[in-house]
Formats: sequence, C-alpha cells, structure tokens
Amino acid sequence: MNRSSQDDGFMMTELLVSLAILSIALVAFFELKRDLHHRQETELRLIEAASNEANGLSLLRRINPMRESVGFRKIGKDLTLKWKAVQLGKARPILEWRGRETPDSAALFSVHYAIERQGSKMVEGDLELVGWTDTTSDEQASIR
Repeated sequence: MNRSSQDDGFMMTELLVSLAILSIALVAFFELKRDLHHRQETELRLIEAASNEANGLSLLRRINPMRESVGFRKIGKDLTLKWKAVQLGKARPILEWRGRETPDSAALFSVHYAIERQGSKMVEGDLELVGWTDTTSDEQASIR
C-alpha cells in the first residue's frame, strides 16, 4: 500500500486537539506549583513564629517578675518581647532547711507576653512565673 501525499504529517484538527490537551495539563501543573509555593510560605511563617515564641519564652523565664513587672527586651534585630506581670497571691517567705525562714519571699505571677515585629503582634500568650526577692544578691551587688 502506498501512502498518498495527503497522509504525510498531522492534520490541523489533530494538532489543535493535542495543543488543547497540553494546555489543560500545563494549567493543572502551574496551579499545583502555585498551591505548593503558597503552602511552603505559610509553613515557613508558622515555623518562624514558633521559633520566635520559643526564643521569647526562654528569655522570659529568666526574668524575675517581682523586680520587673512590666518591660521589654529585644530579640534579634527587629523583634521585641513585651510583658506585663500581675501578682496572683500574697508573697510568702522562702524557707531554708529545717524550716527556718529567710528574709526572702516568693509569689506567683500571671504574665501576659507579646512578641512584636515593628509594632505588629506576631505571637502573644499568658503564663505563670514565680517571682522572688533575693536579699543575698542585693547585698553582694552593694559590696561590689
């Protein structure tokens, strides 16, 4: 069987159908790519927020709310940790071994904190911390 010259190559309708199928596949591919990129950006923001909160809480746990009930600290170059502590109960004396009291006392505080970037809150929350007076460190500081 000899092929006629009309059978050489593709017909215009075949070419258009294949281009339509290809365009549908490309649209689906680019929508998937855009969706994955959006999800990645969202996940990176969540990871950054969790990391910032962990850094802020680590710094906040070192603060004595009995001495600094309100304050702020810089975290990195553009983040600020702010807090406000409210005493929950009466300060109690700290006991030494064998039940002897010291001149020091401790109290429980409710601390509201926020981590801000350029004035907008990134993370905020509440926790409880123990605040204390420490006369021995005051005496050591005055000796120096």
